Amino acid sequence: MNANHEVNLDPDLGTFKTVFSERGEPIIETVAMEEALTKIVLAIEKGYRGIGLHSQTRFGKTFLSQYICKNLDWCPFSCIAVSAIVRAIGITESAFMDWTIAQLGQRPIARQSAQNRVDRVINTIEMMLNNANVDRLLLVIDDANLIETAALQHFATLDNELEKRGKSIFVIFLFQDNHTSDKQEAINKLHAPPQIRGRFFTQFHQFHGIRSAKDLEIFLERFEDDAEMAPGAGVTLPRSLAPHLYDGAFRIAKCSQRLWDCGVQQRAAAGRKEFDEWPLQAVSVMAHYIARRIITRPGFTEMTDRDLKMAIGYSDLVEYDSACAELNFTPDRGNLAGPEGEMEYGDV
Repeated sequence: MNANHEVNLDPDLGTFKTVFSERGEPIIETVAMEEALTKIVLAIEKGYRGIGLHSQTRFGKTFLSQYICKNLDWCPFSCIAVSAIVRAIGITESAFMDWTIAQLGQRPIARQSAQNRVDRVINTIEMMLNNANVDRLLLVIDDANLIETAALQHFATLDNELEKRGKSIFVIFLFQDNHTSDKQEAINKLHAPPQIRGRFFTQFHQFHGIRSAKDLEIFLERFEDDAEMAPGAGVTLPRSLAPHLYDGAFRIAKCSQRLWDCGVQQRAAAGRKEFDEWPLQAVSVMAHYIARRIITRPGFTEMTDRDLKMAIGYSDLVEYDSACAELNFTPDRGNLAGPEGEMEYGDV
C-alpha cells in the first residue's frame, strides 16, 4: 500500500505533500491511521461494502475521516471519497435519501415520491463517479453510533441500486465507543440485520490511540520531519521555530521513551491504569507545547525531566479518562502559568 507518509517529500520537486484538516492543521498520520487504511483496503479487496472502526473519544477518528477525503494515495482502487455528518439521518427511506442527497452537496426537494428520491441520489452519485472516471464511492460517516438500527437497511438499498449501474459504494462507519459512569460498553453490541452485518460489518475493528513509546516516537518524527506547518510553508513547525537545533543532532522524538514513561507514571499516580492508550488530542497538544514553549527558550540544548512534566501537564493527559463519563468536580489546582509564562507543575 502506498502510505502517504512515505511520499510527504517529493525528491524531485523538493515540496511537501502534507494533508491538512478543515481548519488548516497538518494531519500527522499515526500508526492507528496506517492500520485503519490497510484494513479498509483489505475489506474492499474481499468484496465487502463497508467496514466499522470504533474507538474512544479524541483518538483521531475525525482526522482519519478528513485524511481519507483529502488524500487517496493510500488506496490502490480508483474511487472518490465523501464525508457525511450524522444529523437528522432519519429511519424512513425518504428521510434517509433526503439526508444522503444533502451529504452529496444537493438540496433535498419536498414532495417527491420515495422512488424519485432514490433515483435522484443514485443519479447524483453516478454523475460524480463518471465525472471522476471511477466506479466506487467511499462514504465516510463519523459518529456512526448515532445511526438508528432501522436506517442501516437503506445503505443496502444504495448499494443494490448502484450495482445495477455498474457502480459501487463502500461505507466507512466510524463509531465512538459508548461509556457509562463506571463501565465501558462495547460498541460492537450494535444489532444489525444479518444481511447488513454480513455486507457492511463483517470487518469491524478497534481504532487505537498512541499505545507505546514507539507509537509516540513515530508521531513525533513525522511532526518534526514530514508535516508542513502550513500550506506552502515548506518547513515543519519545530524546524521553523528552532532551526539551529535541527542543524545538529537534537530531535524531540529521541525523548519519546522518557516522555512515555513520565506520562505513564503521572497517570498511574492519578489513579489511571498503569498501561493504557493516549488520545491523539493530548499527544498533539504535547508536541506543540514542546515546539513552541520549550525548545524555543534562549540557551535551550536538551529536554530536562521538568520539561517533560510541563509538556505532559499542559496536555491534560493525566486528566483524560476514556472509560468514564462521570464528572468529578475538584478544587482548582491553582495558576499553571508561572514566571515568564512557564507552567508550575512541581512533581505532579
